Amino acid sequence: MAVFTRTNGDLNGVNHVDITPTANNSIVATGIGKAPQFFGITSNITTTSYNWVNQLGTGYGAEAVMQVIGTKATVLAYEPSAALLSVMIEASDWNATDLQANLRALGTSVGADNLNYSGLSVTDVGMKLATS
Repeated sequence: MAVFTRTNGDLNGVNHVDITPTANNSIVATGIGKAPQFFGITSNITTTSYNWVNQLGTGYGAEAVMQVIGTKATVLAYEPSAALLSVMIEASDWNATDLQANLRALGTSVGADNLNYSGLSVTDVGMKLATS
């Protein structure tokens, strides 16, 4: 995937994909070409600026995370919240361990707020994109 520096726009445009679990918990997803995966990305950072919703702008942390994910997968949808970034991807070579290592490698000064991503945690959450 080619990576370029954006000068405008943001990550607020979320893709809407209709997916329905079947009785055996497989996913029926029309319009999705390959089996989707779902990851939850969290951090031990507690500052307000870390809130994933505040990181969607050009040059902020969520953009850096999406660029890493995009090197080995296609992002279909994502859901930012205060503490959790839920991501649905397809055509992926990622597993939770490898994705976590690559996101932590972004370092200690990521995005416009210079956030420390060395403590990010990635979990394979399956179909559940949100917790309640």
